[in-house]
Amino acid sequence: MIRRLEEIEDIMKGISLLQYYIKFSSNKLGLHDINKACEPFFCELFNILWDTKYKRLEYEEKNYPGIDLGDKKNRFSIQITTDGSKQKLWNTIEKFESHKLYKKYDLLLHFVVGEKHYSVKKSDEIQFKKVKHNIFLTNRKTDDFEYKIQIMDLMDLILLIDEEESNKVSNVHKFISENINAQIEGFQRQLYKIEPKRLNRFTANAFINSCGITNPVERKEILKDIQNLAENINELDENGRRFLYRVLATYKNKKSTSYNRDIIMDPRVVQRHLGIGDEILQTELKLLDHAELLDVDTLEYDGMLKLRYYDAEGNDLLSDVYNFCLANNRSLEKLILVPDFSQLD
Repeated sequence: MIRRLEEIEDIMKGISLLQYYIKFSSNKLGLHDINKACEPFFCELFNILWDTKYKRLEYEEKNYPGIDLGDKKNRFSIQITTDGSKQKLWNTIEKFESHKLYKKYDLLLHFVVGEKHYSVKKSDEIQFKKVKHNIFLTNRKTDDFEYKIQIMDLMDLILLIDEEESNKVSNVHKFISENINAQIEGFQRQLYKIEPKRLNRFTANAFINSCGITNPVERKEILKDIQNLAENINELDENGRRFLYRVLATYKNKKSTSYNRDIIMDPRVVQRHLGIGDEILQTELKLLDHAELLDVDTLEYDGMLKLRYYDAEGNDLLSDVYNFCLANNRSLEKLILVPDFSQLD
């Protein structure tokens, strides 16, 4: 129950931050195409939340009229917009009907990435009624076709997520945690932390035992090395730790059946997973180098991203910790993102 509450709070924080960023970008910076940049994010989020098969329609036709996402199997469609005005809603409906999209889709969801400004008025040509939370719905009939129109915004989305079962909430939480930074990367880096988070205490006994180290002096030395590794990871900001975790998680998927001593991969793979540009990629690589977690020579001469952290004996401690977590079903996510090195206890 406590975990669910924490996940809902994290979801609220992530979506609220995204909403603020979009509002700031649209109103202050004039970046009115920011909703286009959010389409992949919301497309996947809706599919996770509702078990749908939405796809971006611009892959079929550039500037697809009226709608942005379509689920042809379920006959659902979505227009994503940062404009919560009634005029934008009427324009969406007009395009939907003028292009006869009601022949393909039974539902038009007008989704406002931000806050909708809608209230029912008798003078409105199309009458909506509130059905749940602050979601509005109407049935529309034209050319002997009937379809539904829904209006909802980010706050409605949060409330709908909160109604889901815990496993679905966890899936949504995981997706938002791993992907929200791709939407607000530049914005988040305007704030700087003063000091790193306080590390959770740990003994790393299970890990040290797995290394076959029994001598008390040697155990003390390896624990000190592990503490130094934990502190270096803790010194990274949240974006840096997410980048590091994405490298390890992607490599885990690639090497799921065998453990390789070297954690090495093409940095463009991680770049694609996170949806970040070249400049941010280079920044993250420099931060990993500063934290002594990156093999610069491999990057410079082979163009490959190789993670490593050497202990006092010259062994790759990061690789050993990584393989220990995989072999013993310990959470890499908690180890890196929190960071919580009690995973090694």
